[in-house]
Amino acid sequence: MLNEKRIRLMTKLAIMEEQEGAEIKTARTYFRSDFISINLLKNLLRITTAYLIGLLLWCGYNFEKVLALLNTMDITKMGIIILISYIGTVIIFMVSSYSIYAYRFHQNENKFYTYRDMLGHLLYEYEQEEKAAKEQEQNSRGHNRRRKRGGRRNDNIVKY
Repeated sequence: MLNEKRIRLMTKLAIMEEQEGAEIKTARTYFRSDFISINLLKNLLRITTAYLIGLLLWCGYNFEKVLALLNTMDITKMGIIILISYIGTVIIFMVSSYSIYAYRFHQNENKFYTYRDMLGHLLYEYEQEEKAAKEQEQNSRGHNRRRKRGGRRNDNIVKY
């Protein structure tokens, strides 16, 4: 027999798994610190690449100024300025990345707990149905035994 409540629950689980399966998997397979550190390393590589590309574009746009300044300025001073701006950029982006990925992990963890609770509820529904089927089977066995003996449930009651 079809159980509408169980069918709705299975449909919700399938939709959740289809739409948010990757997020649920990350929360289930990674620790919080691992998830955040992996994504911070990826972001560090992206930030470094973007900074180098930006620096090259700036040097290309201001090529004449850079060539004129190279003859008159101190190279170590220019390197220190570039390094300080790089470190500042990295700090700003890493702090924001940390907060973003910590929030995402928290959301994914909540999705995982919701999914797990829904699976537990589905298991509970199956157990209840199985329990009801066993009770019905036991009741039908007892009813068949009484029929074989030839009696009914209320045969021992004397009516006046």
